Amino acid sequence: MSAVLASLGCSEGGSLRLAALSALKDVAKKGDPAITAALLPHLKDSEPAVRATAAACLGELGRRGDSVAVCTLLARLRGSDPPAVRRANLAALAELAACGGSGGPGKRRRVDATAVLAAAECLRDPSREVREQAVYALAQLAEPGDPVAVSAVLAALGHSATETRVAAAAALARVARRDDSSVVAALAARLEGDGPAVRQAAAVALGEVGGQGNGRAADELVARLTDQDLGVRQAAAAALRKLKGLGASAAISAASQDLRCADQAVNLREKRCNSRPTKTARLGAMSTAAR
Repeated sequence: MSAVLASLGCSEGGSLRLAALSALKDVAKKGDPAITAALLPHLKDSEPAVRATAAACLGELGRRGDSVAVCTLLARLRGSDPPAVRRANLAALAELAACGGSGGPGKRRRVDATAVLAAAECLRDPSREVREQAVYALAQLAEPGDPVAVSAVLAALGHSATETRVAAAAALARVARRDDSSVVAALAARLEGDGPAVRQAAAVALGEVGGQGNGRAADELVARLTDQDLGVRQAAAAALRKLKGLGASAAISAASQDLRCADQAVNLREKRCNSRPTKTARLGAMSTAAR
């Protein structure tokens, strides 16, 4: 261990410090204050790669709730690091400041709230990778229903970048309370007017956010059972199975009948044409049956 820490302090070239950081992951114990103390200075290393790797090590080896580490990472988020470093700092922050444990409403709680706000601000970062990491960080940091987190992720759901919208939809399943009508409405809007990846993520999220018997969520998911994209249809079906209330059960039964009619229409067309139907033909039959 002493040799690794000595290499970590080498000032001649970043490659040796990178190697030391890599070795540290294998020999150090999580939560060791001496390791945290050795890593913190390297968040300001002259080499961006070393700064990013040091942040990753800190997130992996640091102690959750360590106020010194958390405050240092928060300060680094306000710096001018390259995107890869900002993303690593944010990921480490999510690991070390995440809610949980036995902490009460004292200092630990204030640090968590500050971390949530910092992650929310990172949703405006010009880098797509940082924005996506910010969404995932909010999902780790915030308690369900946290107004700052929910508002920030809802805003990200309307971002121009597809990847950010996908990440936001996935995060809403974690940060929103069940049956939050504004969240259900926002996800429903993504189901209708977005690309396949976002529609699929929104369907999965509706299965988590839509409460028992939520008619709006069930209706929106039923409509996606005839989506042109297979992944969206499968996600909608899986989400519907999670909505176990009376309204959802009725919707599932109606949807199953629609799909059986669609299959019968396709089979009849196959017999008449004596040929395998195209994907377009199958979707057309499903849409007709759904009406």
